[in-house]
Amino acid sequence: MPGQRRTRAAVAVWAGVFLAATTFVVVAASSDARPDLDFQQEGHWVYNAAEQAAFHVNGGTKQVDARTGKVQLTGAVAMGQGDRQLSAVGGGKAVVFGKSDLAVAATLAAPGGDVPVSLEVPGGPYYVYKQAGTVVRFAQLPPVTMRAGGTVGEPAPLADGTIWFQRVDNGVLCRVKRDAGEVLCPVNTDGKQGDVVATGDQAVFVDPAGGTITPFGERGAGTPANLGVRVGKNARTATVAVAQRLPMVDPGDNRLILAGLDGLGGERPGSAPITVGLGQGDFAAPVTSTDAVAVLDRAGRRVLTFTPTGQQKATTPLPEGAGQPRITRGQDGRVYVDAQDGAHTVVVDHDGSVTTIGIGKQDVPSPDTPKTPQPPVNPPPVAPHGKPQSPSAGKGTKDPAKTPPKAPGAPGPVQAQPGNATVKVSWGEAGANGAAITEYRVSWRSTAGEGTDGATSVGGNQLQTDVTGLRNGATYVFTIIAVNSVGTGPGADSPPVTPSSEVPGTPGAPSATAGEDGTVKLTWAPADGQGHQITGYTVTAHGADGSTTAAGTSTEASLTTATGVLTLGTAYTFTVTAANELGLSSADSPSSGAVSPYSPAAAVGGLAAAADDSTVTLTWTAPELNGGDLAGYLVEADGLTPQTVTGTTTTFNGLSNGTKYSFTVRAQTRQRGTTGATLDGAPATAEATPGRAPMVDVTGATSSGDRQITLTVNVSDYSSGAVTCHVVFNGAERWTGGCASGSSITVGGLDYATTYDIYVTGENSFGRGPTGSRGSARTNDPPPPPSSVSVSKGAAYSGPECTDPSCARVTISARNFAANASYSVSCVSTMGGSYYSYTARTNGSGAFDSSVCFFGYRGKPVWAVVGSVESNHLTW
Repeated sequence: MPGQRRTRAAVAVWAGVFLAATTFVVVAASSDARPDLDFQQEGHWVYNAAEQAAFHVNGGTKQVDARTGKVQLTGAVAMGQGDRQLSAVGGGKAVVFGKSDLAVAATLAAPGGDVPVSLEVPGGPYYVYKQAGTVVRFAQLPPVTMRAGGTVGEPAPLADGTIWFQRVDNGVLCRVKRDAGEVLCPVNTDGKQGDVVATGDQAVFVDPAGGTITPFGERGAGTPANLGVRVGKNARTATVAVAQRLPMVDPGDNRLILAGLDGLGGERPGSAPITVGLGQGDFAAPVTSTDAVAVLDRAGRRVLTFTPTGQQKATTPLPEGAGQPRITRGQDGRVYVDAQDGAHTVVVDHDGSVTTIGIGKQDVPSPDTPKTPQPPVNPPPVAPHGKPQSPSAGKGTKDPAKTPPKAPGAPGPVQAQPGNATVKVSWGEAGANGAAITEYRVSWRSTAGEGTDGATSVGGNQLQTDVTGLRNGATYVFTIIAVNSVGTGPGADSPPVTPSSEVPGTPGAPSATAGEDGTVKLTWAPADGQGHQITGYTVTAHGADGSTTAAGTSTEASLTTATGVLTLGTAYTFTVTAANELGLSSADSPSSGAVSPYSPAAAVGGLAAAADDSTVTLTWTAPELNGGDLAGYLVEADGLTPQTVTGTTTTFNGLSNGTKYSFTVRAQTRQRGTTGATLDGAPATAEATPGRAPMVDVTGATSSGDRQITLTVNVSDYSSGAVTCHVVFNGAERWTGGCASGSSITVGGLDYATTYDIYVTGENSFGRGPTGSRGSARTNDPPPPPSSVSVSKGAAYSGPECTDPSCARVTISARNFAANASYSVSCVSTMGGSYYSYTARTNGSGAFDSSVCFFGYRGKPVWAVVGSVESNHLTW
């Protein structure tokens, strides 16, 4: 067995928590859901950026039947659902919703960088960050984070909830078992790079370069089997097999390959691979439903579906939209193709049939929307002995009422930082429970009676406040309560704190500079410790929308905020407080200048390149700007002068026909409200080859044989590729084939003595070109009919030369001979050969009739020869 590698990572709770993880641990621990029961997650959740809400698509009914409340997420958003909760991850933030009421249960800081792969499997959902090599399980709160130790490949989920994937750096195969808290890597591939594929409860390793498939498991790798087909090293493989077939897309020649798995591990060979041509496109890795294969063409914005035997089921165009679509397999065995902005999804059913569903305009209940009060329901009638009867007895059962919004949950942990007669109080966001939080009520009490109790309130988007006018030396506890339109939630208390005059001096006003990755870099003049040691600084961000956000802490007089902490595009000012070893905090520093965090824009959407004669015209749709102001678009191509445009289209002229050009478009943004340097966004690329349809001139045409004409042509191909000529005689196409300048084309099977008008049109990949110069020619006359001679019995004859009663004249008829010409005529029989000869002359039509000879041998043949033409043989 190959040597094992074990990569362990301790279970880690996500750190930068917007809401306290400890609160959610209690909630999750109190759940009575049984962990040993699995529930298949039906349907699919999609986050709609315009509506700022997630919508549930029922894959069976093809309807949108539920939505969450409003939450703001940026960039590409991945979603996953489990038995007890639903989660959405995007823009450095994760939002968790309860499955029962779809209300926000927690908001957490999430890893930035790559968009995770969402997997809905038993014990999940999981989010796999491939670049970071991180796996996060969201089965309950707090989520569990596991690290593989390096970048990983595409994950493959087994039916039992195990996830397998490959470490890219060393090739080992790693797995996360259901409910596990670590990543183990038990299988060594000797550094081979490939793909992991799930076939039910079995995993296989596909080595495209070696052309092999190898089953593997906890005890190592099995015996490799031949893939049965050669594929390029960039082949893209489905992570889940279907009907004993392994779907792969080979982008080198744009084909779908369905390799057989039925012979894997057995003594007999598997089924031969099936290959299907896909045509032109940029094809993602195939994704399987229960009994079909879906292939996404990102360039052509279409979805192709096939049966496991390679029969095409459907070709479905995607609706227009910005960004790249995202294709995933749901736990219900269907495939879902989501627009990046969540405006629509395409559902690929179990059998490969396809339905497109618009998202965002449906009238479905939202936890944010107050429900219309319902009339009171009469209590059920009371049966004898006081036992209630069912109100539905003998009647149809009514649908249960929708879950109404509820009062908010408790805020996250409350932090209190004492200062000189002041305390800075901060807390985590409370769960809204279906109705937006309108305010936080802040109250305080003196635990020993030395100080004065009090209360204040702040807006629902503020998560901290400064309480002033407190008594130094008195100990206070602060309580935070969230309020929404339904009512007030439970309170959360701070630890006891004691203000004091022994506080540090105020730090200098911070200098804030927006980075190019959504962060802000801050520096400030250090605070004076006033005889005490400065132990750290706390930075607060004040949004132009009235929000306050804990931006971070530092032991130095500088800080760079973490990605995802600040909302892109929002203007912030910053203040800093210093703390000393006594736990006392200074007053707020003066505010910094306002800056707006931003990051590179996303790739433009729908980039298309339309080629024409020496030109290529590019069109695209505006991308997500990620908090910046659009300065323009940078359009580049190898060997061409870059263009900067402000619209969503541009044209390159003067290009070389027949040369393929690769174009790259990036949005250029700058910090909002400034005129500073620009930042290039993510690239989108497209290829095109300029050219034009050809023109063909007929340079000559002549009769070249019996009913045939040969023509010569001059082909103007404009360096635009091979040309097919379509030759037209008197309006009918008579010949098609490849041609070039100077080609001779012979067309036969024409009519005799007919003058033909001849033209040729040329065709290439750009279409059929115009008609060029014409020609004409006349075919030859038809040949004369052949000479013929026939004999028949003429009038009876009686004479000394012929006395038999059967004696009669021999009538000779000659036709189609030369006109007015003399021919020798011989009468011939089997009785004596040529028994009489004479000369006859044809008339102007080349014919004569003659009855000079006679014949009287009954039952013997007689015939005639005119010139060299022999007649029929006649017997009477």
